[in-house]
Amino acid sequence: MLSNECSILLIDDDRDVLDAYTQLLEQAGYHVHACDNPFDARAWVQKDWPGIVLSDVCMPGCSGIDLMTLFHQDDEQLPILLITGHGDVPMAVDAVKKGAWDFLQKPVDPGKLLSLVDAALRQRQAVIAR
Repeated sequence: MLSNECSILLIDDDRDVLDAYTQLLEQAGYHVHACDNPFDARAWVQKDWPGIVLSDVCMPGCSGIDLMTLFHQDDEQLPILLITGHGDVPMAVDAVKKGAWDFLQKPVDPGKLLSLVDAALRQRQAVIAR
């Protein structure tokens, strides 16, 4: 497990999913800032900057892909993992081409999620250390 130099910004408009992922990640020892809408997430990054972002794709008002584009304007190396319950292969390919670190389909296997989060945070810490 990594030291907590990098926090996780978790965004999902489904409160049950948000709570479940938050609990999983916190039990694994990660510091999580959870937002149930993209507007709160955008406001939070004005005060703090995450180590990685874990975001739902389909949210009212602003998609996870739109958020990724906004966040990458300030930090193109920020790892962003996108999660969707309504995805398909073309959507995943498009998201990765646009800069997603990875693309996951709900329901997400907890072990896989933790493994990807750990790998993304390791990459992020390596970038920060440079």
